[in-house]
Amino acid sequence: MQVLRQKSPKIIKLTILMIFLRFLTLIWVNSEYISGKKIMLTLDLNLDHSNQEFLDNPYPIFAKLRAESPVVWDTKFQTGYSNGVGAWHILSYADIQTLLHDRRISSGIPPIDLERYPPEVRKFISQLFSITQKAMVFSDPPKHTRLRSLVGKAFNPHAVEHMRPRIQEIVDGLLDNLQDRTKIEFIQDFAEQLPINVVADLIGFPREDHHRIKNWSTSDVGLFGGAEISLESAYHSRIEFLNYIQEQIDRRRQHPGTDLLSALIAVQEEGDRLSNAELEGMVWSLILAGYETTVNILGNGFLAFLKHPEQLQLLRENPALVETAVEEMLRYDTTLILIHRIAKEDLDFKGNFIKAGQDIYLWLGSANRDPDVFANPEQFDITRQHNPHIGFGYGIHLCLGAPLARLEVQIALRTILQRLPEFHLAPEGYQRGSNPGVRGLKSLPLILS
Repeated sequence: MQVLRQKSPKIIKLTILMIFLRFLTLIWVNSEYISGKKIMLTLDLNLDHSNQEFLDNPYPIFAKLRAESPVVWDTKFQTGYSNGVGAWHILSYADIQTLLHDRRISSGIPPIDLERYPPEVRKFISQLFSITQKAMVFSDPPKHTRLRSLVGKAFNPHAVEHMRPRIQEIVDGLLDNLQDRTKIEFIQDFAEQLPINVVADLIGFPREDHHRIKNWSTSDVGLFGGAEISLESAYHSRIEFLNYIQEQIDRRRQHPGTDLLSALIAVQEEGDRLSNAELEGMVWSLILAGYETTVNILGNGFLAFLKHPEQLQLLRENPALVETAVEEMLRYDTTLILIHRIAKEDLDFKGNFIKAGQDIYLWLGSANRDPDVFANPEQFDITRQHNPHIGFGYGIHLCLGAPLARLEVQIALRTILQRLPEFHLAPEGYQRGSNPGVRGLKSLPLILS
């Protein structure tokens, strides 16, 4: 059985990781900086997830790069998308905003040459690309404009606000299960449970199926995140997941309800509707994005509070600060730390010649610590008023689920502070995830008192 480990062919891991970084819509060794002159630095960052320093705290590296050359050409970076070597890395807030508005760069995924991969994994790679190419996040206008318009009619602020009582009910239920315990594993016991139940309820999946949906989602996310997972097992999990989604689509066509899936099936604009393939891709991406993003916002955010107890105490004393606190959680330790684009044509960007087909990595985590935009950017400040972070992206690909994630985290934060008077990090400490592009925690053990 083929297993994905650090010793597996690097190109397989690159491809899988790049797709995931594009979805939730890596700087390497010995980079060359092109900004009038070349500056050689050794950045021991790689896609084998072996650099713990970067996983723990990439922000000093971002600060150094922004100061010396915020537009970076890395000759050593081998992309998972093409046969070429080299990629551009963009680190400043202003440059990232500019490029996210530039129609000369694409969100799409280019065709993959399966002959580059060992025969035993081609089936999985093909399936992986089949579903991602259906997802809205990987499309450009006019396709993206059409899909976003249709989906936005169903997944709108009213639908999100309608979920408020159910989110509160889920949060209360999870905390009820923890009330008699003196120690919890916050990620497993709470952060992973809340979003999967919320998004599955929103879509309209039966509650008795939520556990299966979480397992399928965990399989997908674990593979993308570099976990040691059997490719064969992950492939079969993906097939089961998509078959389940199709079964639910078929049922809702016959028996529509008041859920999001029924609304997505029914929505139309001037006679246009979502195709069956588009529905499948949309539901799949909503589940994964709605699950993974919120888990990591909660984990990163609570860790920030544990490291800054004065801010936690300030919020306890001033619960009205919960909304600005959530925005600061999103800025201070950004979950989706980078996104990927491809140049559709040659372009001159600030004196740097970017060729058609070259990969461009936009480091949102660096942008959200840019001192040209944020006062005292290294400070975790829940009273911050000017906070135009891009933790959910920017422009036409601004995360469609951002209002739902904000609502979940606000309700969770407010309720936890009400019901858990005291908590602190357990002696064994936390553990970071192994994905260098999506910041999150594997564990966050807490002592309750």
